[in-house]
Amino acid sequence: MRTIWRIWVVVAVSWLCSAFCFNCTFTTAEDPVSVRLTLDIPYADTDNPRQRLDLIVPEALESEPLPVIVFIHGGAWQRGDKRWGLDRVIDYVGSKKFVAVLVAYRLSGEIPWPAQIHDCKAAIRWVRSSSDRLGLDSERIGVWGDSAGGHLAAMLGTSGDVAAMDGSVGPHRAESRVSSIFMVRQTFCR
Repeated sequence: MRTIWRIWVVVAVSWLCSAFCFNCTFTTAEDPVSVRLTLDIPYADTDNPRQRLDLIVPEALESEPLPVIVFIHGGAWQRGDKRWGLDRVIDYVGSKKFVAVLVAYRLSGEIPWPAQIHDCKAAIRWVRSSSDRLGLDSERIGVWGDSAGGHLAAMLGTSGDVAAMDGSVGPHRAESRVSSIFMVRQTFCR
């Protein structure tokens, strides 16, 4: 019961932050470690709201650059919200050992494949380009996704050296390779 309560608190705070502020600080329910949530950062230099990411960092950063967990939402490429991953990454960030990035991408109703992987690669390039300024370890970027996001995570993990998959989204020209992936496929029973 405590875990469910904590998840609801995190989700509720996330939605309140998105409704009322751009840069928020809140505390995880179980551990009093504060994290800073910066919402809707454009990674592609466009006005498209689907080409935004949220950055979650521990309030008190360690002296060493922290590894990055990039979460990519599912939704069958037709729907989804980057904040669906907040409850999955908040405890990792709360441990003060990781930074998290929640990525939104253009959906298939707006633009066909391969735009979705191009958006995700642009977000990874943004992370790499911003790593020194934000205290991120650009050599330790892990990608986590579920459903359609799991597919995109797998594509990121296997196409780091395939220039044709990079696309030209965004102003950053850093590498788009990642060091690890974790995919989750959701199964629904009838």
